[in-house]
Amino acid sequence: MKIGIVIFLIFYPITLHSQTADFTLDLNISTKSIDIIDDYKLEVSNSDKAYLRGLDKMRGSSVDLEIPVGQEFTYGSLIITVEECRYPVDNPTGDAFSFLKIFNLITNKYDFQGWMIASSPALMALDHARYDIWLIRCKPLEELLVEVVEENLLHPVMRPLGALDN
Repeated sequence: MKIGIVIFLIFYPITLHSQTADFTLDLNISTKSIDIIDDYKLEVSNSDKAYLRGLDKMRGSSVDLEIPVGQEFTYGSLIITVEECRYPVDNPTGDAFSFLKIFNLITNKYDFQGWMIASSPALMALDHARYDIWLIRCKPLEELLVEVVEENLLHPVMRPLGALDN
């Protein structure tokens, strides 16, 4: 046993030296700028509503949720708050992303805080035993404008009585 240790201690440094003798470290690393980020600039627009889908795994049922930005919505034991909802102007339905806060009433802590992306729901997902929540899309501004116009047509703005005296 002692002879094996002595032989090991004698030959181990020799094998290390033979493996590292050819190795030289080149510290002259050249870097080249890559303009990937500048080429991939998105023109985004904000929305005031987010469409989410909630799945109750225990009941096996899903529901579509329309949540206005800045308001809370209770789904089961979760309180969902949409802080922001943005979408690319080119593709409003597929590539939406939203900043969500999902508070669990049972554990009394946030189960999710962050950006959720409609095209990649598993990238940043809610980790909950019973519920799944994912972003479907943000409501495009064109829809908002149509809604406002239709609302104004149904309920025209009344001029105050003092405006008729001119």
